[in-house]
Amino acid sequence: MLKNGLLNTWDKKSIYISGILAVFASLPLAQVQAASLQVAPILIEFSTADKAKELWLTNTGSTNIRAQVRVQQWTQQNSQDTLAPTKNLIASPLITEIKPGQRQLVRLIKPAAIPVNQEQAFRLIVDELPDNKSNDNKTGLNILLQYSIPVFYKTNQKQMINQGITSIDRVQFKYAKGQLTATNLSNSYIRLSQLNYISGNGRKSPLFPGLVGYVLVGQTMSWSLPKVISFDPSGKFQAVINSDFKEQTLPVQK
Repeated sequence: MLKNGLLNTWDKKSIYISGILAVFASLPLAQVQAASLQVAPILIEFSTADKAKELWLTNTGSTNIRAQVRVQQWTQQNSQDTLAPTKNLIASPLITEIKPGQRQLVRLIKPAAIPVNQEQAFRLIVDELPDNKSNDNKTGLNILLQYSIPVFYKTNQKQMINQGITSIDRVQFKYAKGQLTATNLSNSYIRLSQLNYISGNGRKSPLFPGLVGYVLVGQTMSWSLPKVISFDPSGKFQAVINSDFKEQTLPVQK
Protein backbone atom coordinates (compact mmCIF):
# COMPACT_ATOMS: atom_id res chain seq x y z
CA MET A 1 0.00 0.00 0.00
CA LEU A 2 1.09 3.76 -0.65
CA LYS A 3 -0.34 6.30 1.84
CA ASN A 4 0.63 9.92 1.41
CA GLY A 5 -0.29 12.82 3.67
CA LEU A 6 -1.78 15.77 1.78
CA LEU A 7 -1.97 19.14 3.47
CA ASN A 8 -4.82 21.58 3.04
CA THR A 9 -3.82 25.17 3.89
CA TRP A 10 -7.50 26.08 4.30
CA ASP A 11 -7.21 29.21 2.20
CA LYS A 12 -9.87 29.89 -0.41
CA LYS A 13 -7.77 28.33 -3.16
CA SER A 14 -7.26 25.09 -1.17
CA ILE A 15 -3.58 24.66 -1.96
CA TYR A 16 -2.33 21.10 -1.47
CA ILE A 17 1.23 20.17 -0.60
CA SER A 18 2.62 16.66 -0.12
CA GLY A 19 5.67 15.30 1.60
CA ILE A 20 6.60 18.30 3.78
CA LEU A 21 6.86 16.79 7.22
CA ALA A 22 9.00 19.71 8.38
CA VAL A 23 5.86 21.83 8.33
CA PHE A 24 4.33 19.68 11.06
CA ALA A 25 7.25 20.33 13.39
CA SER A 26 6.91 24.09 13.00
CA LEU A 27 3.19 24.25 13.76
CA PRO A 28 1.40 24.30 17.12
CA LEU A 29 -0.26 20.94 17.71
CA ALA A 30 -3.68 22.57 17.91
CA GLN A 31 -3.34 23.73 14.30
CA VAL A 32 -2.93 20.20 12.91
CA GLN A 33 -6.12 18.21 12.39
CA ALA A 34 -5.70 14.46 11.99
CA ALA A 35 -6.92 12.55 8.96
CA SER A 36 -9.59 9.94 9.61
CA LEU A 37 -9.97 7.79 6.48
CA GLN A 38 -8.97 4.12 6.73
CA VAL A 39 -9.04 1.62 3.84
CA ALA A 40 -9.17 -2.19 3.79
CA PRO A 41 -7.99 -4.46 2.35
CA ILE A 42 -4.66 -3.05 1.15
CA LEU A 43 -4.18 -5.68 -1.59
CA ILE A 44 -6.90 -7.20 -3.79
CA GLU A 45 -6.66 -10.20 -6.11
CA PHE A 46 -9.37 -11.46 -8.48
CA SER A 47 -9.26 -15.14 -9.33
CA THR A 48 -10.52 -16.19 -12.76
CA ALA A 49 -13.87 -17.06 -11.16
CA ASP A 50 -14.27 -13.83 -9.20
CA LYS A 51 -16.68 -11.25 -10.60
CA ALA A 52 -16.57 -8.71 -7.78
CA LYS A 53 -14.59 -7.76 -4.69
CA GLU A 54 -15.15 -5.45 -1.74
CA LEU A 55 -13.24 -2.39 -0.58
CA TRP A 56 -14.21 -0.79 2.73
CA LEU A 57 -13.69 2.88 3.60
CA THR A 58 -13.93 3.67 7.32
CA ASN A 59 -14.29 7.03 9.06
CA THR A 60 -12.41 6.90 12.36
CA GLY A 61 -12.89 10.61 13.06
CA SER A 62 -15.58 12.71 14.75
CA THR A 63 -16.94 14.54 11.69
CA ASN A 64 -18.25 13.53 8.28
CA ILE A 65 -15.62 12.89 5.63
CA ARG A 66 -15.81 12.71 1.84
CA ALA A 67 -13.78 10.29 -0.25
CA GLN A 68 -13.14 9.71 -3.94
CA VAL A 69 -12.10 6.47 -5.66
CA ARG A 70 -10.26 6.47 -8.99
CA VAL A 71 -9.44 3.35 -11.02
CA GLN A 72 -6.14 3.27 -12.93
CA GLN A 73 -4.56 0.67 -15.19
CA TRP A 74 -1.07 -0.05 -13.86
CA THR A 75 1.85 -0.78 -16.17
CA GLN A 76 5.60 -0.34 -15.91
CA GLN A 77 7.80 1.25 -18.57
CA ASN A 78 11.49 2.13 -18.36
CA SER A 79 11.55 1.12 -14.70
CA GLN A 80 8.74 3.55 -13.91
CA ASP A 81 5.18 2.91 -12.73
CA THR A 82 2.62 4.25 -15.20
CA LEU A 83 -1.05 4.84 -14.36
CA ALA A 84 -3.85 5.53 -16.83
CA PRO A 85 -7.66 5.72 -16.52
CA THR A 86 -9.40 2.49 -17.49
CA LYS A 87 -12.81 0.84 -17.80
CA ASN A 88 -11.38 -2.65 -17.36
CA LEU A 89 -12.18 -2.41 -13.65
CA ILE A 90 -15.28 -0.70 -12.27
CA ALA A 91 -15.63 0.84 -8.81
CA SER A 92 -18.93 2.00 -7.30
CA PRO A 93 -19.54 4.47 -5.76
CA LEU A 94 -16.75 6.76 -6.95
CA ILE A 95 -17.52 9.55 -4.47
CA THR A 96 -19.07 9.07 -1.05
CA GLU A 97 -19.61 10.77 2.30
CA ILE A 98 -19.07 8.74 5.47
CA LYS A 99 -20.41 9.60 8.91
CA PRO A 100 -18.23 9.32 12.04
CA GLY A 101 -17.68 5.72 13.10
CA GLN A 102 -19.32 4.40 9.92
CA ARG A 103 -17.92 2.64 6.89
CA GLN A 104 -18.76 2.60 3.21
CA LEU A 105 -18.65 -0.41 0.89
CA VAL A 106 -17.08 0.17 -2.53
CA ARG A 107 -17.84 -2.65 -4.95
CA LEU A 108 -15.13 -3.56 -7.43
CA ILE A 109 -16.46 -5.26 -10.55
CA LYS A 110 -14.57 -7.14 -13.26
CA PRO A 111 -16.42 -6.69 -16.57
CA ALA A 112 -17.42 -10.02 -18.06
CA ALA A 113 -15.96 -9.15 -21.46
CA ILE A 114 -12.41 -8.67 -20.13
CA PRO A 115 -10.17 -11.62 -21.14
CA VAL A 116 -7.44 -12.51 -18.64
CA ASN A 117 -4.83 -14.36 -20.65
CA GLN A 118 -2.07 -12.67 -18.69
CA GLU A 119 -2.13 -11.17 -15.23
CA GLN A 120 -3.41 -7.58 -15.24
CA ALA A 121 -2.61 -4.90 -12.68
CA PHE A 122 -4.55 -1.87 -11.47
CA ARG A 123 -4.31 0.77 -8.78
CA LEU A 124 -7.23 2.14 -6.79
CA ILE A 125 -6.45 5.72 -5.79
CA VAL A 126 -8.54 6.64 -2.74
CA ASP A 127 -8.46 10.33 -1.80
CA GLU A 128 -9.86 11.93 1.32
CA LEU A 129 -11.50 15.12 0.04
CA PRO A 130 -11.48 18.51 1.76
CA ASP A 131 -14.60 19.71 3.52
CA ASN A 132 -15.21 22.81 1.43
CA LYS A 133 -18.25 23.80 3.49
CA SER A 134 -16.18 24.48 6.57
CA ASN A 135 -12.99 25.86 5.02
CA ASP A 136 -13.90 29.48 5.68
CA ASN A 137 -14.21 28.89 9.43
CA LYS A 138 -11.00 26.93 10.02
CA THR A 139 -7.35 27.74 10.31
CA GLY A 140 -4.23 25.61 10.42
CA LEU A 141 -3.62 22.37 8.55
CA ASN A 142 -5.85 19.43 7.84
CA ILE A 143 -4.08 16.19 6.89
CA LEU A 144 -5.82 14.46 4.00
CA LEU A 145 -4.83 10.92 3.13
CA GLN A 146 -4.33 9.30 -0.24
CA TYR A 147 -4.15 5.52 -0.60
CA SER A 148 -2.94 3.54 -3.62
CA ILE A 149 -4.33 -0.01 -3.48
CA PRO A 150 -2.88 -2.69 -5.82
CA VAL A 151 -5.47 -4.82 -7.60
CA PHE A 152 -4.65 -7.83 -9.78
CA TYR A 153 -6.59 -10.03 -12.18
CA LYS A 154 -4.93 -13.42 -11.71
CA THR A 155 -4.79 -16.24 -14.25
CA ASN A 156 -5.15 -19.99 -13.72
CA GLN A 157 -1.37 -20.30 -13.66
CA LYS A 158 -0.33 -20.78 -10.05
CA GLN A 159 2.69 -19.13 -8.47
CA MET A 160 5.09 -21.72 -7.07
CA ILE A 161 5.32 -21.54 -3.27
CA ASN A 162 7.35 -24.08 -1.32
CA GLN A 163 7.04 -24.18 2.50
CA GLY A 164 5.87 -20.58 2.59
CA ILE A 165 8.60 -19.26 0.27
CA THR A 166 7.72 -17.89 -3.18
CA SER A 167 9.77 -19.21 -6.07
CA ILE A 168 11.84 -16.57 -7.88
CA ASP A 169 13.43 -19.02 -10.34
CA ARG A 170 12.03 -16.97 -13.23
CA VAL A 171 13.08 -13.59 -11.86
CA GLN A 172 16.46 -12.22 -12.93
CA PHE A 173 18.34 -9.91 -10.56
CA LYS A 174 21.37 -7.75 -11.34
CA TYR A 175 23.38 -5.29 -9.30
CA ALA A 176 25.61 -2.59 -10.78
CA LYS A 177 26.67 0.93 -9.81
CA GLY A 178 24.38 1.21 -6.83
CA GLN A 179 21.27 -0.08 -8.62
CA LEU A 180 19.38 -3.33 -8.12
CA THR A 181 17.44 -4.48 -11.18
CA ALA A 182 14.78 -7.20 -11.35
CA THR A 183 13.25 -8.68 -14.51
CA ASN A 184 10.09 -10.72 -13.93
CA LEU A 185 9.70 -13.56 -16.42
CA SER A 186 7.18 -15.43 -14.29
CA ASN A 187 3.38 -15.47 -14.60
CA SER A 188 2.74 -13.42 -11.46
CA TYR A 189 3.81 -10.11 -9.96
CA ILE A 190 6.44 -10.05 -7.23
CA ARG A 191 6.68 -7.61 -4.34
CA LEU A 192 10.05 -7.01 -2.67
CA SER A 193 10.44 -5.71 0.87
CA GLN A 194 12.93 -5.73 3.75
CA LEU A 195 15.97 -5.69 1.48
CA ASN A 196 19.35 -6.34 3.16
CA TYR A 197 22.90 -7.02 2.03
CA ILE A 198 24.93 -9.67 3.84
CA SER A 199 28.67 -9.33 3.30
CA GLY A 200 31.06 -12.28 3.07
CA ASN A 201 31.99 -11.90 6.74
CA GLY A 202 28.30 -11.99 7.75
CA ARG A 203 27.81 -8.26 8.33
CA LYS A 204 24.21 -7.25 7.66
CA SER A 205 23.48 -3.90 6.00
CA PRO A 206 19.78 -2.93 5.99
CA LEU A 207 18.93 -1.19 2.69
CA PHE A 208 15.12 -0.90 2.64
CA PRO A 209 13.38 -1.77 5.94
CA GLY A 210 9.94 -1.60 4.28
CA LEU A 211 8.63 -1.89 0.74
CA VAL A 212 11.14 -1.85 -2.12
CA GLY A 213 8.59 -2.16 -4.91
CA TYR A 214 6.62 -4.37 -7.29
CA VAL A 215 7.73 -5.95 -10.56
CA LEU A 216 4.80 -6.72 -12.82
CA VAL A 217 4.66 -9.68 -15.21
CA GLY A 218 7.10 -9.31 -18.10
CA GLN A 219 8.53 -6.05 -16.75
CA THR A 220 11.87 -4.79 -15.45
CA MET A 221 12.29 -2.44 -12.50
CA SER A 222 15.40 -0.82 -11.03
CA TRP A 223 15.94 0.77 -7.63
CA SER A 224 18.77 3.01 -6.47
CA LEU A 225 20.09 1.67 -3.19
CA PRO A 226 20.69 4.11 -0.33
CA LYS A 227 24.37 3.12 -0.28
CA VAL A 228 26.77 1.60 -2.79
CA ILE A 229 27.54 -2.03 -1.96
CA SER A 230 30.99 -3.50 -2.54
CA PHE A 231 29.46 -6.65 -3.96
CA ASP A 232 31.78 -9.62 -3.56
CA PRO A 233 31.31 -13.26 -4.62
CA SER A 234 30.60 -14.38 -1.06
CA GLY A 235 28.13 -11.56 -0.35
CA LYS A 236 24.40 -11.79 -0.94
CA PHE A 237 21.18 -9.76 -1.10
CA GLN A 238 18.17 -10.94 0.88
CA ALA A 239 14.56 -9.78 0.72
CA VAL A 240 11.04 -10.84 1.59
CA ILE A 241 9.01 -11.73 -1.50
CA ASN A 242 5.25 -11.06 -1.49
CA SER A 243 3.76 -12.19 1.83
CA ASP A 244 6.40 -14.80 2.66
CA PHE A 245 7.05 -15.36 6.36
CA LYS A 246 10.82 -14.87 6.01
CA GLU A 247 13.41 -13.46 3.64
CA GLN A 248 15.26 -15.40 0.96
CA THR A 249 18.51 -14.90 -0.92
CA LEU A 250 18.17 -13.20 -4.30
CA PRO A 251 20.11 -14.79 -7.19
CA VAL A 252 21.87 -11.54 -8.06
CA GLN A 253 24.29 -11.29 -10.97
CA LYS A 254 27.06 -8.72 -10.74
